[in-house]
Amino acid sequence: MNLYSKTRAWQYQGAVLPVIAALYLFFLIFLPQSASAQSTYTWSGGATGDWQVAANWTPARTTTATNDILLFSNTTATVTNVPDETVGELQVTNNSTIALQTTGATLTVGAANGLTIQDACVLTLSGGNPLVIQLSGNNSSLNGSSQLVFANASAVQVTGVLKLNGASLIDFEHGSAVLDIAHDAELQINSTEATINFDVTSSVVFGAATAIGQQPSTLRFADAAALSLTGAGNGTLSFGYYYNSGLSMSVQPR
Repeated sequence: MNLYSKTRAWQYQGAVLPVIAALYLFFLIFLPQSASAQSTYTWSGGATGDWQVAANWTPARTTTATNDILLFSNTTATVTNVPDETVGELQVTNNSTIALQTTGATLTVGAANGLTIQDACVLTLSGGNPLVIQLSGNNSSLNGSSQLVFANASAVQVTGVLKLNGASLIDFEHGSAVLDIAHDAELQINSTEATINFDVTSSVVFGAATAIGQQPSTLRFADAAALSLTGAGNGTLSFGYYYNSGLSMSVQPR
């Protein structure tokens, strides 16, 4: 046995192991905090303001992150210039009435809770250009007497779960507006009072599976739940079940 080599090896390990242990503790303690940290920004931009102006949020939204929580509370506002952006949550709370306008953008809301519209609150997609909102979380919800209003040709694309609770309303005021429930996603009806109000040619599309292993989207009703379909024109519920096959049902409210 080479005693010298063995001694040198132990000396080497003795020098390196404490460094490895220190690095391990650093990553263990600090990285999870950094990864999970979220910032909440509350709208303070008045009745009309630009989404991208940092001072219109409290605290000032000088930097953006994909897990930011954007909160509208106890306010009535038209928020312009919504950009292509990913955020964690979009919350409309405390009797707020919010209109979002864009020059043409996709707003992705990616956290589990995604979009939350509380009781007695209204979120309207308006203006001359359509806004696409993508909801990937499994707990986006309309609650109480809340409303999601399509005042232009905007679209909401659900790749997770959107829940209609209480007397919530999805109101299509524009014929080209679309609520798109993608494959593997779900529109969940959790009350007897939820309503979808159609304009002429507006539609709710349930996506077909596009590959083996995928599932078509789901319209799920809780026990004793019901969905009212109303409106002044002929809307469409479109159901796909595999690839591009499926069926469409014309909605002709009385």
